[in-house]
Formats: sequence, structure tokens, C-alpha cells
Amino acid sequence: MLKIRIESISELDSPYYKYLLEYPPENVIFMNRHKKTLITETKKFKRRIFIKKMLRKFLEAYNFIKIKKLSVPEIIDIIHSARTLLITDKPYVLDFEHFWVLSFSSKSSYSKLGRIVIRRLFKKKNLKFILPWTFSAYNTIPKEIREDKEIRNKIKVIYPAVPPQKFKKDYNEISLLFVARYFHQKGGITVLKVFKRLYNKYKDSIRYIIVSPYKISSEKYSFITWYDLINENKLKEIYEKSHIYVYPGYSDTFGFTILEAMSFGLPVITSRAFARDEIVSNGINGYIIDRKRNEVEEYVKRISELIEDESLLKEMSKNAVKEIERGKFSIKTRNKLLREIYENSLKY
Repeated sequence: MLKIRIESISELDSPYYKYLLEYPPENVIFMNRHKKTLITETKKFKRRIFIKKMLRKFLEAYNFIKIKKLSVPEIIDIIHSARTLLITDKPYVLDFEHFWVLSFSSKSSYSKLGRIVIRRLFKKKNLKFILPWTFSAYNTIPKEIREDKEIRNKIKVIYPAVPPQKFKKDYNEISLLFVARYFHQKGGITVLKVFKRLYNKYKDSIRYIIVSPYKISSEKYSFITWYDLINENKLKEIYEKSHIYVYPGYSDTFGFTILEAMSFGLPVITSRAFARDEIVSNGINGYIIDRKRNEVEEYVKRISELIEDESLLKEMSKNAVKEIERGKFSIKTRNKLLREIYENSLKY
């Protein structure tokens, strides 16, 4: 039985680690207690965001790379480091969704000093594997670093995973869903325009749902059912009752709500951004919209196709579930690859 501890210089607030702790690989024990860090109270969430912004501004004034000096008990076999470079005697693996997250600002990661520091730490013998979440993340590693043979041999892309869900769909009334804790960055304004256009076309025959702490109070959008921050169980209920996930997601490096929606059989209509082509199979389990001047019209067109063709909607729903159950985002696939990574970390 391998004993592994997840370490980070900051809070483990990504679903990546939540699902890793809840669904570990076979014969692996994570020596962490899983803490639910998801805030469901709006004032507290906005206060936390303000504090994080202020802290980031302070840290950006300095060239700080995320480095943590660490000593762990002998009982620990391997450290799985979350977006943090370590100074330790233990073997460890490092994951990240973008090269810049290895510092407190992209300026630090990509600065001359940042590249030198990170490259040297990448070459440390006890850093066994470097695990970008996607090939898009891999490509954010500066070319001179990722093409260093010693470093390149350590790099393995392993996709995150989410668990499959049990659900039943009623197709008598189609529901469109958008979930975003950061409304504007995730494309909330685009969603409002799309929903308004669709409402003018279909009126009350379609349900429009937004889950976000940011709310537009205008009467123009009174047809939208709007939820504030909610707990995980309530969010699952909403996913189960919804049919199409609408998510521009302009600022994402990954976008876990896409996978969560797919696990409930929702085809995803999304904009082309970063790793989106790796997450959504265009025309198979959703559509990827190019960000042009007609972006809203393209959303309306693709969503209308699914609304008006139930067989197409159901087929895409099945494909979405299949990707989560047996595809590259399945717990089984991720765990098999991670298990091999952990075992090999002790061999070399």
C-alpha cells in the first residue's frame, strides 16, 4: 500500500484534488483529510475573493515562485505536490494546469529569473514526474525547458477525472444551465444574451437556469431561474434536471463544471478557449463555438438544434456520459495512470 501526501503552498481548492482524495488509485492511501473548501455563502465568498486579490497584488510586486521547503514523516512514500515546487528529500510528483501557476503571477513564472529557478528545480533528481493536466498545459511550459531532454522524460500528461453519476432525465421540458462562481470571467454576459435570444424564440417552453453569486436584477431577465451559491447536493439536483450546459468559460485553464455537467449527461455548448478542444469533442458530446462577432448567433443556432431534435440531444447526452465513465476523464483511466506514476517514482 503506497502512502502519499498531497502538499501545496496554498489551499487545495480545486475539484482536481477533491476527486483525487475521494477516489484514490487502488492500493494508494492519501494521508490527507479532505476538507470541503467550497464556500456557499455569498458575502463570505466575495470577501475571500477580495482578500485573494489584495494578496496577489502584493505578491506580484515580488518575483515569488511557489517553493515550499518540506520534511515529512518516514511513513510517507511519495509526495504529490499541487502546483508547488518542493525542497525535500522525498520523491515527489508535481501537477499543474498552466505553467504560470508555479508562481504567484505569470510575470514571475515567465521572467528570466523565474525560468532559471523553475528549470533547475524541474531537473532535481527527486522530482520524478511533471504532470500537466492537458496537452495545452504542457505547451505553456517554455520551449527551452520542455525540450530539455532530462525534463522532457519526466513530463506525462494525465487528465483530471470526475466520478460518473446516476440520474434520470425527463425531456418534457428542456432546461438550459450555466454555473459560474466568477460570472463575468466565465462568460456570464454572453450567456444572458444567448438566453434572451432563445427566450424570444421559445418563450416559456424552455427553462433557463443560472447558478452564480452575481445576479442581474433587470426585468429583462426575469424569465431566468437564478440560484445563489448553493451546496453540492443542491447543485447535483440542478444538474440532474437540466439538459444542456451553456458555458463560454473565457478565463478557464480547465473548467471542471464542464466535466461535472457531462457526468449528468449534459452536452456542453462552449467557446473555444485554452484546452477546450481536449475537453469537448465537437459535434460528439457538445459544440465548441469560435469567438467571432457572430458568437451569440452560433450559440443560439447550436442550442436550437438540440432543443428541436430530441434524438440528437439524447445521443450527445450518451456520448457525454461515456466520456466520463470510460474515456480519458474517467476515474478508472486517471487512477491507472497515476498508480503507474507513483510506482515508477519509487523505482528511479
